[in-house]
Amino acid sequence: MRNKYNLTVGLGPLGKFIYTHWEGPRVLPADEVAEPVLLRVWVLWVLLFAVSWFARGFFVQFIGDVAAYVEPHRVDKFNDLRDRIKSCVFETSEAIYRMTDSAGVLRYDRVAIVAHSLGSVIAYDTLNALIRSDHASKLEITARTTALITFGSPLDKIAYVFGLQRATDTQDALAATVQPLIQDVRHRPTWINIHSANDIISGGLDYYGGAGLTNVPDPDATIPLAAHVEYWENPTLWGYVVGAI
Repeated sequence: MRNKYNLTVGLGPLGKFIYTHWEGPRVLPADEVAEPVLLRVWVLWVLLFAVSWFARGFFVQFIGDVAAYVEPHRVDKFNDLRDRIKSCVFETSEAIYRMTDSAGVLRYDRVAIVAHSLGSVIAYDTLNALIRSDHASKLEITARTTALITFGSPLDKIAYVFGLQRATDTQDALAATVQPLIQDVRHRPTWINIHSANDIISGGLDYYGGAGLTNVPDPDATIPLAAHVEYWENPTLWGYVVGAI
């Protein structure tokens, strides 16, 4: 209930704007005031309810999923789920790198990883894990990964919280967890991170800065909140995907 209350308060300026500007300023005769004003109030509340419902669903779906995946405590109700997600994505990704043709030659010499939102966090974890395991598998993960394209990614926000939890510099905290993409930029493929100022989930990946990482604003992701999924329809993303393959 507290979240709903805060969200409604946050939408107050929107309601005030609609009420003030709807149909433009005009003066009504005294006997015509009550009914139009009542109608406007009811429509205003319906609009506010619709926006609140959409926003609440958005936060629950995206922010809730991220919180469940990155929760730092080992003993919690999401632990098994995280392990299964990581295991499934790792095994599938490794199978792609390991795949050979009928002659026993590796099928793919160029692999581009494209990941959205929470998927970018999972992809980042998976690529780090693949690189760590490569000394045994000898799949040349670093050499064959031509691009990592993330969009709508919350990685920087997660990194900030991660650093605060350890009371140390954020990038040092990341490196201390055995992440080759942070520890040695030679492991890092070309990394394109697409984001939008209208997408509260995403942002530039400042804590992951260094060679090979480019933050790219998407000028066509313009609708607040909805910008988080607008990337899929925009040329910025697909231009980089085509270039990577």
